[in-house]
Amino acid sequence: MYKKGFSTIELIMSMMIFSLVVAGFYSVMQFGAAAGKSSLKDKVELQKNTRRAQMKLIDEISCASEIVKPEIGSSAPFLVIIDKEGKICVYYQKEEIYKLEDNKTEVKGYKLFSVTKNPTTGEVSPEKEIIGKIKRLIFTTFSEGSAAVNLKLFSNKEETDLITQVTLKNYYAGEFLH
Repeated sequence: MYKKGFSTIELIMSMMIFSLVVAGFYSVMQFGAAAGKSSLKDKVELQKNTRRAQMKLIDEISCASEIVKPEIGSSAPFLVIIDKEGKICVYYQKEEIYKLEDNKTEVKGYKLFSVTKNPTTGEVSPEKEIIGKIKRLIFTTFSEGSAAVNLKLFSNKEETDLITQVTLKNYYAGEFLH
């Protein structure tokens, strides 16, 4: 006479198989969460750096009295402005090779620099680095007093885009310089 049901050995075996499946699923979820956490950390750090770069560019450019180049309605990878003291300030990029976190991978990027020239004395300031780890930077001029900045920064595994418009605080003050 046979009883219906499972034997103790069958129950133990099924519980072991089930626990192996759950343990495997748990380890996969932990691995995914750890990878997501490091990726999230990289993204947050890059966004902080992008915000700092944006504020630095706005501070640098907005104090000018006039945008000279690129011409109104055009775009360029450089910007020429006249500051509130009548000095000519040029923002330009230089190519740079960056090593990523693994110290094996090299990525081509750019750094943004500026120099200032006093047209009356001919004195040129030393080159000043503004921003690094740039993938793309384009200035578009809307008027003598307004420009857009299209910026793409990168870090080890992430990239972020930023488009912002800068209006010059001293644009009308430039009328009195000429």
